[in-house]
Amino acid sequence: MWLIGGLLVALVAVLALRFRGGGAEDRGGEDPVSEEFTLLYGARLTGDPAWQEFLRTVHSPAEAQEAVRRLTARGVGRLDDVTLRARAAILRTLLASDVGLCATVARGQATTVTLAPALMRLDVATRRSWYDAGAKALLAELHQTPIPTAPADATDAAFRTLLGRLPPEESARLRDVTAHATGASDADACAAIRTLYDGAATLPEAEGTLILRALAKAS
Repeated sequence: MWLIGGLLVALVAVLALRFRGGGAEDRGGEDPVSEEFTLLYGARLTGDPAWQEFLRTVHSPAEAQEAVRRLTARGVGRLDDVTLRARAAILRTLLASDVGLCATVARGQATTVTLAPALMRLDVATRRSWYDAGAKALLAELHQTPIPTAPADATDAAFRTLLGRLPPEESARLRDVTAHATGASDADACAAIRTLYDGAATLPEAEGTLILRALAKAS
């Protein structure tokens, strides 16, 4: 399976405040996504013992940011079904914004800076749902929340159903891109990830969720 990178909001502001020892007045240089996330979830994170323990293991803002990105990516697979589907619905909107951003997401290279313009075009309630999924994923990984199990045969059947619904040329393109991911063009990488998430949304809820869990596992 092509490793499709997770799309995650890095908690830059919370981390920067920890390392600078500053307060709210220090936040002037943040991007709007980090600032908004911090206002909504900063207190929740800083009051969590697992988050506090994590902060003791990192030694610079850059190291912390990368660790948060990695932890949150792994935590997506630990989300409950409802949150996982809600996150995927928002992700589909972000993937539709432009090919460049879409390809960046597909390659797992999206950052809070590259995502900020697309996220800030969403309404406040939708952004809050996205932030909520990110916070839940991070905490789920820190707390090692059990990963919901998905039978391999059922997941394989769901993918076969998705592929069977595609026009032959689109199905062939998806198979080719996933087999040669590293050399895929931006257009092909974007088309592949859009096809997977759009396809999952067209399936019955149970099958679509199996595909979303497989994509989260591959991130």
